[in-house]
Amino acid sequence: MTPSYWFATRPKNAEHQHPFLVFDRQDHLHFPLTRFAKEARSRLSPKTVQTYLYALCPYFTWLETNVWQVRMRQTWDASPTQVRRSIDDYLVQKLQCQLLPHHQGWKYVK
Repeated sequence: MTPSYWFATRPKNAEHQHPFLVFDRQDHLHFPLTRFAKEARSRLSPKTVQTYLYALCPYFTWLETNVWQVRMRQTWDASPTQVRRSIDDYLVQKLQCQLLPHHQGWKYVK
């Protein structure tokens, strides 16, 4: 089984104020996602933040393990255009969604 990104809730006795700790495929703390979760928690419920992390962790894992994304050196912190392209690829290839153009210029998922 391929290692994947994962997260855990903050232990009650921890001194830091991060509500969730996010770890990469090597079980190292992924600080950008951990910080994202903290910032999101300041505006959203814990369950909503968990839902976001449940969606983001598989994408981050896929981005590091999909042969084509690796060959193209796609990263989560690339330019917005590159990230949109990798998200489109993830939705179509991995999740088998259809992306349909909207008349206002954006795409929607079917």
